[in-house]
Amino acid sequence: MNVAGNIQNIKCGGTRGCKDAKITLINPMDHFHLTCGPQGCEGLTVDLIITGLAATTGCLPPIGAQDFIEWKGITCGSIGSCYGLVLNVINNGCRPVRIEDFQCMAGPSCTGSNFNFNAGASPYPLALQNCHCGLSCNQATGVDLCFNNIHVLECLNRASCPDRQLTNIANGFILLCPNTGSCKDLYLGIAIHGASQNIIRRIALFDCSGFVGCQGLTVDISNQQLITTGASIECVIDAVICAQHGSCKDATFITGQNVRIENFICVFSDSCDNCFIMTDVNDPNPQPCDPNSVSLAIDPVVITVAEPSPQPASPFTVDPTPNTAIPNIPSIPSIPSIPSIPSPNVLPPTNPVAVDPILDSLAQTPADAKLTPIGNNQQAETPVPVAQIDP
Repeated sequence: MNVAGNIQNIKCGGTRGCKDAKITLINPMDHFHLTCGPQGCEGLTVDLIITGLAATTGCLPPIGAQDFIEWKGITCGSIGSCYGLVLNVINNGCRPVRIEDFQCMAGPSCTGSNFNFNAGASPYPLALQNCHCGLSCNQATGVDLCFNNIHVLECLNRASCPDRQLTNIANGFILLCPNTGSCKDLYLGIAIHGASQNIIRRIALFDCSGFVGCQGLTVDISNQQLITTGASIECVIDAVICAQHGSCKDATFITGQNVRIENFICVFSDSCDNCFIMTDVNDPNPQPCDPNSVSLAIDPVVITVAEPSPQPASPFTVDPTPNTAIPNIPSIPSIPSIPSIPSPNVLPPTNPVAVDPILDSLAQTPADAKLTPIGNNQQAETPVPVAQIDP
């Protein structure tokens, strides 16, 4: 697919939306943006061509401030989004290209990709303003430029972070070494030349929180930034944190003349063994990393039991011979005899009650006898005698 001009976006948002396609775009508009969704640009080839005189008559030196062609960015923001992508920026014009954002952070988003940012005849190299480059950048080619203006260098393990030379890192740069041996024996060179868009005044953090995470690490910083009067610009490192046993053992921090470490925190007593801060490799007086180390380890609690104080002697004397004689038991007085209880008075007999002979005969009826009501010519069953009462 060949497209000429007036194109500001290429968006491959759907899964494998531009898989194995070939796109040639001539003179993309300002604020051009390539966006790739999940596996959206897998195997895609993109040629971005800028026409001009660089390939024929050449370019005249710029007068005044450089006039950039501003592009929004290249976003490989999902897993596998730019897997195997080939991107060629062919600048044959006389204006440099500046890309605001380059993102390859999610999983293997840029694994196997190839970025050729300076394929044309222009004498002006492409500039990346903000680069967010994850582990997949280690399996991509042509991304060395991405390590200029980098915000975060994350080393999950030693294999993921080969020795590096960074140029003009971003303000607030962070090195992360969070796991066991993440940055062990790593060499990290940082050159701050002053040619970046912003003055670099601050490095936020060297995080050596893994066990032996930065053991043997060498950080070599060269700060050459100058203001218009020729005075040097100081760059301050907010903190170096060595949070585990041996985290910064045998590490070396070469800061130069214009870099200052604000806080160096060694959590355990052996976190920073043989760790030194130097102004250069030949510094005759290297400073230990933890002259006043901060220890967060909890010291054992010692409980001291006081000896009992001697008691004063009793003023009373005690007979050492005990008295074992049993005292006489007093006699028990005799119990007086219990007087006899008089017999109760006999109640006088009560008057006899007259008994109705009919009721008496009913009371003597056997318990299992059946009673049948009289009437309708039915007779009462024997043996119950029935008395008829004449009114």
